[in-house]
Amino acid sequence: MDIIFHIGAHRSASTSFQHYLRDIHTTLNEQRTGYWGPHRTRGGMMNGLFPAQHVARGRNLVRRAEGRVQMNLTRARATGAQRLLVSDENFAGTMYNCVRTKTLYPSIGERMARHVAAFGGKITRVVMSIRAQDLWWSSAVGYTVSRGHIVPGALSLEMMSHCPRTWRDVITDLACAVPDAEIIITPFEQFAGQPQALLQLATGQVAPPDKIGHW
Repeated sequence: MDIIFHIGAHRSASTSFQHYLRDIHTTLNEQRTGYWGPHRTRGGMMNGLFPAQHVARGRNLVRRAEGRVQMNLTRARATGAQRLLVSDENFAGTMYNCVRTKTLYPSIGERMARHVAAFGGKITRVVMSIRAQDLWWSSAVGYTVSRGHIVPGALSLEMMSHCPRTWRDVITDLACAVPDAEIIITPFEQFAGQPQALLQLATGQVAPPDKIGHW
């Protein structure tokens, strides 16, 4: 079973893509394509993959999380799925952490390495959408503030605008974490509002049109 990761980035129509995937579940089943979205990946299956030291209490929480992932993969294979598409933009890190550290996905390498290990290292392909970096920062700040986070001050905004870390650095860290997987980078400016095009690129299967218009 091929395992395909779609890891965002945030503010690049990831949520629209996930809504589209849930709406076409019948077609995905017919094509023998399984789908795990945030409702699955954040629903307890991966709890403990990034454990806090004070809650470990002698238990190997990482090993337990990896075991749960493997159990769910076994069930997916038992359904006859030929490929599994896993979409969660938080795999790369949280948007709030980017704004807080004024850095573009500073921990994507470590986070992806842990997720890859949980999936047994058998990742076929990783798809990531990116957008113009200045517009990404504006969108990320606007979103986090709208969710109740503090408005960044002038100095913080200045640090973001001059952040030396670019998408090239992010992708380099990603490539180091998943050296055996094919990596596909899609520009938001071309794929926004076209989830069917992104799905076809990710899976190689013919994708139904987005009749609802999720974006």
